[in-house]
Amino acid sequence: MKPRVEDCVFVDFETVTTGDLSLKKMSTFEYLTDPRFDVLCVAIALGRGDVHVYRKGAPSSAGLDQARAVLQKAAGEGQRFVAHNVGFDGLVCKLRCGLNFSEYFDTTGYARFLGIQAGLANTAAFFGKNKLEAPPFTEASLLDPALRQKMMRYCATDVALARFIFSQAVADEQYPAAEFVINSMTAAANLRGLRVDMTEAAAFATELASLRAATLTEFASSFDFDTSDLSKTKKVLAVLEDRWGIKLTSLDKRDPTRADAIAHAPEAQRFLALRQRLQTLRKAVQSASAYAKIPSGRIYNFAHYYGAHTGRFTAGGRDAGKLNIHTLFKTKNSAKIPELGRERTLIVPTAGSSFRAADLSNIEARVVAWVAGEQALLDQFATPGSDVYIWFAQPIFPGVRIVKGGENDHLRQLGKEAVLGLGFGMGFDKFLERVRAAVPGVDAELVKRMFDAYRELFPRIRGLRYALHRHFADAVDQHVTSFAEPCPIYLSREPPAAGPTVVVGLPTGRSLFYRSVLAEDELGLRGPQRAFWYAPSATCHPSVRSRGRGQGQRRFLDGQIRARVTPQVLIENIVQAIARDLMVHQAMQLEQAGLRVAFHAHDEVVVECRACLCVGAAARRHEDSCPWIAAGKVMKTIMSAVPPTLPGLSGLPVACELKEEVRTTYAG
Repeated sequence: MKPRVEDCVFVDFETVTTGDLSLKKMSTFEYLTDPRFDVLCVAIALGRGDVHVYRKGAPSSAGLDQARAVLQKAAGEGQRFVAHNVGFDGLVCKLRCGLNFSEYFDTTGYARFLGIQAGLANTAAFFGKNKLEAPPFTEASLLDPALRQKMMRYCATDVALARFIFSQAVADEQYPAAEFVINSMTAAANLRGLRVDMTEAAAFATELASLRAATLTEFASSFDFDTSDLSKTKKVLAVLEDRWGIKLTSLDKRDPTRADAIAHAPEAQRFLALRQRLQTLRKAVQSASAYAKIPSGRIYNFAHYYGAHTGRFTAGGRDAGKLNIHTLFKTKNSAKIPELGRERTLIVPTAGSSFRAADLSNIEARVVAWVAGEQALLDQFATPGSDVYIWFAQPIFPGVRIVKGGENDHLRQLGKEAVLGLGFGMGFDKFLERVRAAVPGVDAELVKRMFDAYRELFPRIRGLRYALHRHFADAVDQHVTSFAEPCPIYLSREPPAAGPTVVVGLPTGRSLFYRSVLAEDELGLRGPQRAFWYAPSATCHPSVRSRGRGQGQRRFLDGQIRARVTPQVLIENIVQAIARDLMVHQAMQLEQAGLRVAFHAHDEVVVECRACLCVGAAARRHEDSCPWIAAGKVMKTIMSAVPPTLPGLSGLPVACELKEEVRTTYAG
């Protein structure tokens, strides 16, 4: 059941902002704890009641102390805290007023769900509303009657807009009730924050600096090259050509010509490997040094609800002190620097608690097979004890014994790369690069056999990609609705501010919005073809400029930044969205079962439980009453099945891998 407007308190704070005291230059925590910080006014609306503005220096009935009393009463009554950016307004309440709420709703998250840029001005324009012009946020504005009135009206309007946006989310049939829970869980976790072991971070930074110094010495003794030029691509390309006769147009490891060009030049390989190592260590030292300076040893606002177009979460940013839980190094990493895995030890649980983690097993490959109806592959995923990678690879190499971790394990690894990597339509060159990263030196002919076998064995997966893209094209060009299960596709022109929108329904009850769709005619390899583009973060008003152009995106003449919709992009979006919904619904179940979700990264969920105190824990011997063991049983049960809240995913075989180490840090 969705929440009611009547059960919410809507809040917006206006605070002192100057040239160097600004959220554009500081993290929210740094800003709020700066001695110069001050609250100028706050607007509050209880349910559907009038908006009241409380300001600094006003009589007691309209002053900031009264505002705190109103908020304290709302928190005590269990009202939901709603704001356009809970990461700011909620943290003001927590750190400056000492108030926490049991439930939250961040309207910026709903804006991202809608597929639009999440600023309040743009979100208001999407719904045909207007945000007022901001006054100067200074003490002087409170002393000037006209500016004071302007500030109070501005603040009150922002609260009214947040309430309106919330009411739209409640009425939106394409925004499921579960999303209110997930939105609240994310906001609450961001306001609790993640603990960082600052002593460990400082030691980690020192270790990495020493490692980099040693690598610099090795590089300098081996190559006559100015290390200050290592980041200058043109100079690196020049030395490759001058010394080893290797002519490249880029240093991108994804470029297949690079591997071939340096294959028979071991010194050039070593030069590039040491260069990569030095660059990786330089960034790692910077990050670790920043971790060691995180105020209070806790990062707030570390996870971004609906950060990606698919609904997947993103992480990092200024508030997180450069710590991105999605990109923390593992001991085994592409840079081949095992010491970087220590980065994960910096994240620690609440005192008296342990982390317990579980991963959804090969979930994207399972969802691809389920959406396409590849029953043979689904049966293998559903069969306990089956090794789907050997099952796939064995017929390609008849008579060859393949054993996990043993005889011909490299063939199993090839099967794994195919099953996990080819569902979205990856081309052969990219697949070869991916396989060679996992199995160095593998013969290209073996990889080609795997590539071809996947396409032949699973034709429904390939057919699904192109069927979905045809339905998308028909929606744009002919305004034809596809009712094909499990993802109906249709064109919408509402609201007009967002331009033509293709809506893709998901079997989880959610929808994906491809806003401001544009079609172009272009000449492809096989002749003329249609190209389709959409704005992942659409702007809805001329005053709002699109920001953050990503790889492969273009800024068009209308100012929108658009990404291309290909068969590969469309199926990946749908699969990622379904996998995301499965994971967050399972996270909801875990919270309902009494396990607090500390964070999640990709398809891994990490919960906090009471600390394991078993004497034999290091040898994996636990007492029956161990809370860590009990938490694991709950996680295994919940994350090995489709939640009852997602009946549309019936028949999807789900499994999880439960991490068996007692974790006093994220790393173990």
